[in-house]
Amino acid sequence: MHAQAVTQVDVAIVGCGPAGVVLATLLGQAGVQVHICDRLPGIYEIPRAIALDHEILRVFQQMGVIDQILPFTEPFTNSEFFGVDGQLIRRMTMVKPPFPQGYTPSVVFSQPSVERVLRERLASLPSVNVALGLATQMGLEGLTIGAVAEMAGMSKSGVFAHFGSREELQISVIREYHDRFESEVFYPALSCARGMPRLQSLFDNWMQRTSTEIDSGCIYISGAVEFDDRPGSVRDALASSVNTWQNALQRAVAQAQEEKHLSAKADPLQVAFEIHGLILALHYEARFLRNPGAAERARQGFVAIVSRNQP
Repeated sequence: MHAQAVTQVDVAIVGCGPAGVVLATLLGQAGVQVHICDRLPGIYEIPRAIALDHEILRVFQQMGVIDQILPFTEPFTNSEFFGVDGQLIRRMTMVKPPFPQGYTPSVVFSQPSVERVLRERLASLPSVNVALGLATQMGLEGLTIGAVAEMAGMSKSGVFAHFGSREELQISVIREYHDRFESEVFYPALSCARGMPRLQSLFDNWMQRTSTEIDSGCIYISGAVEFDDRPGSVRDALASSVNTWQNALQRAVAQAQEEKHLSAKADPLQVAFEIHGLILALHYEARFLRNPGAAERARQGFVAIVSRNQP
């Protein structure tokens, strides 16, 4: 899996091999927010490890994947090891059934096949997170069933069964992005008093999120470029999310007027339009032109907008 921009997680795991995926899955099943990354884009297709024991098989049972993994295993057979002179060094005999702990005490396995099962289980917990990483890097248009399958180490049919179509995959990513946006920008501001404290918090939270998107990209912005003249369900979902946020921003401006923090003569639509324009300019200046002073200019722009609309 490729690393992706992450704002806050409970646990970060570097290494998406079997141990990393098992740990991430168990934590995910317990409701822990996990970010896992690996320098390789997919599964290493050459087997390395060869053996598992009954303890690991019970962990796979806990993960809900034991039935999918067992076909890629075989019980260890009795083994004899000889030295260079032909002398017997060690004889290993296997426990005969019934096995006291439920599973064969020791099995050989095909690592790439088992890893694929493990990654499919992991992806079933945060599938959209995996897709979201691709969408911020490649845009919604570059988001395909095949690309998600490759990144997650899943089969195309597995991803298709979850989403049903490429359009549903794209819409799911838009919804996930919008949910994250609300949780990081909108909802924290509701704890602030109505009026300028809340409007200021919305802008500060928006700036904070934008700072994390300078490298990863903003789906609202890239999606607008990709789908501005392409009618359909994906464009509708994207426009609906943006309109929801803009309406919230306009309400915050109107509330600031009601609290007499902004002039009653100010046009809430115009004020919200100008604030939105600051963020768009920040993305362009910082992400495209790499202007190091862009964030401070955006903050100064917000102060100027508020100052012009004082009661």
